[in-house]
Amino acid sequence: MALHNPQVSTHMKKCRTCKQLLDENSFDQIYLKQYDKIVICGNICKDCKNKRRKTENNRNKGYLNKIKIKLINEMGGKCVCCGLTQWWILTLDHIIPIKGKNREHSYKLYYKLLKDLELRKDFQIMCYGCNSSKNDGEKCTLNHYISV
Repeated sequence: MALHNPQVSTHMKKCRTCKQLLDENSFDQIYLKQYDKIVICGNICKDCKNKRRKTENNRNKGYLNKIKIKLINEMGGKCVCCGLTQWWILTLDHIIPIKGKNREHSYKLYYKLLKDLELRKDFQIMCYGCNSSKNDGEKCTLNHYISV
């Protein structure tokens, strides 16, 4: 049984997105061992697929930021400790610290908190600095009164 060399290509294929006629190595490929054959996956070249992935990630990031801003505004819009209001520095903080695997990814949690007002009682808005200084304790350890 002879194995195909994925580096050697004799076939050309047209990308559905950029419309260029490209070597089959420009497309994602998988080797099907049971058939001793390499198969091209999809009709979009690797370059177009990577561009699309970056665009989708940026679009999702913008949408998720809107959800974060909405939740922060509904929960007071500022750090409960120092009063900072820049949304990109504000974080969700567990009032009673949770350790280990019970933590949930922040955006999944944002969705839940937008819908569940009862669950919000276990959380507060804190800036990154105050939240980080809190560590495993229940209070911020930063001195917010700086004398000039």
